[in-house]
Amino acid sequence: MNDASDWSIFATILLFVLYMLLAIIGLSRKHSNWLIISLLNLFFGWTVIVWFVCLIWSFTGSFKQTIIIKEKNEK
Repeated sequence: MNDASDWSIFATILLFVLYMLLAIIGLSRKHSNWLIISLLNLFFGWTVIVWFVCLIWSFTGSFKQTIIIKEKNEK
């Protein structure tokens, strides 16, 4: 391969990661609707309006919380 094709492959991967950044944000923040955000972004994110709506949605909304209760062992 030549340098131009290597660069285009790298640029394509980088642009796809930036395009799917909302899915990454939603998943890392444990958003309860991360899958819906990801699918909307994948299929309708090219409209830019949906991309910005999903961006805002990925930073807001409900999140899954894990509560850990430790019991103290008494002797």
